[in-house]
Amino acid sequence: MKRIIIKSALFTSLTLTVLACSSPGGQSNEEAGNQSEFIQLTKQQYAMEKMEIAAPTQMLFKSGISANGYICAQPNGVAQINTILPGRVEAVYVTLGQKVRKGEKLALISSAQLIDWQQQYLRAIALKKKLTADYNRSKALYGYNIGSEKEFLMVESEYRLVVADYNALSLQLQRLNLDLESIGAGNIVDSYFLTSPIEGELTQLNLMIGDGIEVQENIAEVVDAKSLQLSLSVYERDMPLVKTGSPVVFQVVNRDNEMFTGQLTAVARRVQEHSKAIECRASIKPEDMQEFVYKSYVKAQIITRQKEALGLPEEALVKQEDDSYYFVVKKQESQLYFLEKKKAIVGDSYNGFVEVQNALPNEQVITSGVYNLQVD
Repeated sequence: MKRIIIKSALFTSLTLTVLACSSPGGQSNEEAGNQSEFIQLTKQQYAMEKMEIAAPTQMLFKSGISANGYICAQPNGVAQINTILPGRVEAVYVTLGQKVRKGEKLALISSAQLIDWQQQYLRAIALKKKLTADYNRSKALYGYNIGSEKEFLMVESEYRLVVADYNALSLQLQRLNLDLESIGAGNIVDSYFLTSPIEGELTQLNLMIGDGIEVQENIAEVVDAKSLQLSLSVYERDMPLVKTGSPVVFQVVNRDNEMFTGQLTAVARRVQEHSKAIECRASIKPEDMQEFVYKSYVKAQIITRQKEALGLPEEALVKQEDDSYYFVVKKQESQLYFLEKKKAIVGDSYNGFVEVQNALPNEQVITSGVYNLQVD
């Protein structure tokens, strides 16, 4: 009986030794050791952190010169509207933000000086008619050597002065879009219409009924969205790299997640005194122009170099001191992913992606939700 008990104890000891040399699931110690080098991620964690797996992307990385600026308009695409005569606002026909046509009425302005101009115009018409007859008669007599040269020159001088006054008054009244023929018939008006010189949208409107308006006071602004462009400032040191025709990518301050493209169209060969920067202009794609607000601030990059390389989304990388890392899926089981932490050799950044120079095209990488993974 004693011999049987000793044999049973020996069998139990050997069994525990074998079990201790095996990992769960029948894996050897070597296999278990290799797996311990990986970061284990459960599929539940994967789902909770909204992670994604993808291979590095072959893409075009662009780099260049950073520039700040704003949305502006071409010279013929913006109009500052003011009055020629001082007056009083009698009526307003438009509202701020409204789209207007070229020549559309914006407001009705009354002016006492307008009445004076019309009176002067009527006097100039009458005097011009009289002096035209005197001039033609004096010219004919002088041609036949009947009149003196002195008398002819005097009549000619008076005639030319009156014609000059008449033409000047005609132009002034025409600028107010008044009917000269009606005024010439004695129909004097005390007001005129303020009209838009271009088609566009009212971006400023400083008009109220009863307001007194001074000469050259800016009371409205119209911007044509089809004429929008970029005004960019670059440092003088970057001047050798800046060339017309270079691609431009930019973001509008209130739409950080969207990238727009354009092209450099002009470079001013002059350093601005106040900013010590060089002013540039860049075009905007016609289909994007309606997306922007006049004078909006933009951040841009003037592209000077382009290359193809493998890249990962910025959110696929985590920082540890001065280094960046990403996580490669080495294998997966029913409920586990085994991840390898890999140091990234980073290059250029563009449009939310980072160039990873040591990435492999067939690697399966965790591309989002990695911020809670252990980096140490």
